Amino acid sequence: MAKFVILNFEDDDQGQTPNSTVPAVMRKSSTGAVAVPGHVTGSARSTVEGVAAKARAKETFFRKNVVHHYSGIDLIRRDAAGTLGRNDVAQVRADVAAARKVYIILHGSPDVTEHGFTNAQTHIGWRELSSLALLLFPERSDPYRISLVMCYGARTDNYRLNHLGGMSPGDLKTSFAYKFFRALCNFRNLSLTACTGAVSTQGGDGTNEVETEEWVSATLDVIDYQKDKPNRDLRKDDLDMVKQAYIHSGKGSLADWNALRDAFYTDRTKVANGYYETEIKKYIAHTQHLYDDLQAAKSQAAQMHGGVSNRSKYGRILYDYSGGGVLTIVNKYGDPMNPVAGQNHVLYRGPLL
Repeated sequence: MAKFVILNFEDDDQGQTPNSTVPAVMRKSSTGAVAVPGHVTGSARSTVEGVAAKARAKETFFRKNVVHHYSGIDLIRRDAAGTLGRNDVAQVRADVAAARKVYIILHGSPDVTEHGFTNAQTHIGWRELSSLALLLFPERSDPYRISLVMCYGARTDNYRLNHLGGMSPGDLKTSFAYKFFRALCNFRNLSLTACTGAVSTQGGDGTNEVETEEWVSATLDVIDYQKDKPNRDLRKDDLDMVKQAYIHSGKGSLADWNALRDAFYTDRTKVANGYYETEIKKYIAHTQHLYDDLQAAKSQAAQMHGGVSNRSKYGRILYDYSGGGVLTIVNKYGDPMNPVAGQNHVLYRGPLL
C-alpha cells in the first residue's frame, strides 16, 4: 500500500479535529467518492480531492493507496510555543516516513517571499515551517518527495522577472520555496517542487494548473493599482472640489459636469479645453482608463495561451540536493513561449546558494 500525506496549513481545524496529530484517512468508498474533512474548504479542498484522485488512479488490484490529511496550523502553533514534542507527533512522523509523497498546502502572494498565510491571514514563515518539518520528517535513506502547493511559492523577490528561465542565482535563492528547501536539505534527503504562479487543482483528476507568466504580470499590475487606492481617493477628493468650483462659478450644472465626464471616458482622443476639462481628463486617465487598460492586458495575456490564465504542466520548479551534494534547480515544463527553455530546463546547478 502506498501512502500520501497532506499537511494543510490553510484551514484551521476550528476544533473539528479532536487531535491534530491523528490523521483523517481518506479512502475510496463504494461510490468512488472520498470523504474530505468538513473543515477543509476552498483551494485546500480542491487540492485534497486532487491528491485523492491521483492516488485512486494509481491503484491496482493488488496495491491500494491511502491519503492521510493532517491539520498543520495547530501543529505549527504548538511547535512555535515549544509545546510539541516528538512523542506528540509519533503517528505523523510514521506516516510521513512511509509516504511516497508529501503535500504541504499554504497560501502565498506574488510579492511576498518571507511567509505564506492561512485562510485567517495568519502568517507562516519559512523558518517556522522548516522547524516543524524537521520534527515531522524523520531521517530516511530514500529522498522525500515534497510538493509545496502554494501560490507563487517559487516566485522570487524580483517577482516581475520571467520565472521560467530568466533568473540569476541571486534571484533564485530569494523565493519562499528555496529558503524552506535550503533550511531542510542539509538535514534531510529530499526534492521539492513549487509553483511560479497561482496554482489550482482540478479535483476530478488531480491536475494542477499554474498561472502563466503573462497573467502573473497583468495580475501584478492590478495589485499595484489596488495598492494605489489611497492616491486615487485623494484624486477623487480633488476632483470633487474642482466640480464644486465648476458649478458654483456658473460654468455649468451638475448634469453638464457628468456629461463632460462621460464624454472623456467614452472618447480617449477628446481634447480638453480649459482648466475644468483638463482636470476631468487627467482624473479619468489615471483611474477609469487605467483600470480598463489593466483588464485589457489580462485578456491579452489569456489570448496568448489559448484564452486561459492557468495551464497544466506549466510553471513548476524542482529543487534537488540528493545527488552528491550538488544543488539542481530545474524548470520542469519549460516555457511554451520560448523554445530555448524546453522541458527540464536547468536554471542552476552547483553549490548551495
